[in-house]
Amino acid sequence: MKITHVLLGKADPELMGGINKVVHNLATEQIKLGHEVRVFGIAEDYQTIKHHHIYELSLFPKKNQRFLIHKSLKKAVKQSSDDWVFHLHSSFRPEIYLVSRILKKYNFRWVHTPHGGYTDVSLRKNYLFKKIYFYFFEKRIVNGALAIQSLGEKVNVGKENSKKIERVPNGFELSRNYKDKYTSKGLLNICFCGRIEKHYKGLDKLFHAIEIISKKDVRLMLNVIGDGPDLEYFTNYCITKKLDHIVNFLGAKFGQEKIGLILKNDLFILTSRSEGLPTGVLEAASLGLPLLVSQETNLGSYILSCSSGYVLDSNNPNEIAQEIIKAVNDKSSGVLEFFGSNARKMIVEHFNWHKIAVQMDKKIYSMAYSKNS
Repeated sequence: MKITHVLLGKADPELMGGINKVVHNLATEQIKLGHEVRVFGIAEDYQTIKHHHIYELSLFPKKNQRFLIHKSLKKAVKQSSDDWVFHLHSSFRPEIYLVSRILKKYNFRWVHTPHGGYTDVSLRKNYLFKKIYFYFFEKRIVNGALAIQSLGEKVNVGKENSKKIERVPNGFELSRNYKDKYTSKGLLNICFCGRIEKHYKGLDKLFHAIEIISKKDVRLMLNVIGDGPDLEYFTNYCITKKLDHIVNFLGAKFGQEKIGLILKNDLFILTSRSEGLPTGVLEAASLGLPLLVSQETNLGSYILSCSSGYVLDSNNPNEIAQEIIKAVNDKSSGVLEFFGSNARKMIVEHFNWHKIAVQMDKKIYSMAYSKNS
């Protein structure tokens, strides 16, 4: 097969944003399967490539006016032979919509991964804007796609497109570094690593839970790795609620520094309201950390079946607080070590990139090839 991935970004796995990591790893494994693979990235800093890659990578300038794309990208698409299948990543991105219009004009095939953008929660935020945008722009991407990848989430694309949807989760490369020493004494160190955003990531619920716990005799520390639009809000929240002694904001970290900080923790937490399939949780699992997540991460069934952590049923502050307190007790009894070991096994069994790439061939790309053969 001949596959071109298109994304906003550089497919650099060390950059923030899970889509970069997903595209890099998927493209790498597809090369190993014998496919011809290209990645077209749209980026502001398009002249700098820092990461090692074995696939063909072309970066194109991101225009200030987002409803314009650079002529070099148009040329690269136009000059492609007609046996290429294009894989469009993300949703509600004008640049991706414009690429789809070029593909339509020159009769190219494409498949689409919205990466959580079509969930109920995502669509409800900025509802009126998204409804209008979807009607005039996004719907054309969906209607023209020959296959749509769900990462496990419910994808709302209308009945007419429901038969195009195939469920294939993201994979994750098993980390060479992992937590091999677990302590049963001392305070519980909890890690959140990701975009500091109140709504989608459910951080308002998490911080409310920490406030509830702070009034009890429970020893813990929440270590927050990342940056985002609500960092100042939560920093002030912690000062106002007198939580600054049990919440540690570490800022955005990358590479081995980030991994080193995550490994110092006893538990990884994500209380999202909406996700596709969060790579941050998969990374923590590959490092051997027990997990505490909401059902909305779409990882609950895996975590429960593999006994690798806790899954929130209602995802409210009281339940989050209860599960954290349970984890405090489970640390002293050795349960967290059991969960952490199983978390790594979960990655091997269910999220191996080779298995994921094979599933993509069977469920996603085969639909594109068979419908145009």
